[in-house]
Amino acid sequence: PQDLLQMNMRAIVDDGHDVFQLYVDRARQTGLGIYASFRMNDAHCNMEHRMGDAKRSPKKVERRDLLLGSPPPANSGHAATFNFCWQWDYAQEEVRQRFLGLFDETLGRYDVDGLELDFCRHVPLFKPHQGFKHVETMTMFLDAARQVTARHAQEKGRDIKVMCRTPSSFDACLELGLDAETWIREGIVDIIAISSGGGWRSENDVSRAVAAAKTSGTLVYVGSGGTYPASP
Repeated sequence: PQDLLQMNMRAIVDDGHDVFQLYVDRARQTGLGIYASFRMNDAHCNMEHRMGDAKRSPKKVERRDLLLGSPPPANSGHAATFNFCWQWDYAQEEVRQRFLGLFDETLGRYDVDGLELDFCRHVPLFKPHQGFKHVETMTMFLDAARQVTARHAQEKGRDIKVMCRTPSSFDACLELGLDAETWIREGIVDIIAISSGGGWRSENDVSRAVAAAKTSGTLVYVGSGGTYPASP
């Protein structure tokens, strides 16, 4: 079914359609808001039996020096089987700049209400034991993403939100390089969804998130990862 879905999607693109623009147009017709969602480090690229170089990003195949590589970090899923992790290494400036460029291009091309940066899809973001020392690096990256968004909001004369989806434990987030509590407290993000990393329920640091949002007004949501419905 997934291969068939991919074939159908390619056929739509080959026929000259901009798939995301179709979603934006339909959202406007129905009066719904729409966000452009980015999986910040999708782990499906590690699955050799499903991916292979033919389905991986050409940039990942050509620039393996930008990846987490070998040995794979803990919790890297199928990468451990093949002793190589195909996920981006956010310690590298070029990787962070690539995503900022994607945010800029997306906001320039599409009339969306905001960006969703999904860090639940998927950690790790750094090589083993390197996350904590890059906490400030990632906070600066989020601040830069907000500046990109603010510039487009000013040009379009309307509000454009920055939303982040992060793992459910703020302490665990810090070890991963993500200071979600500071992002909320300083208003770097407009919306945060604290979620499990997969399709299951988990305890979430709701009280800490709400406390951090008292001065910033950041909206706090709770959800689960994967394609399962979010909790209320």
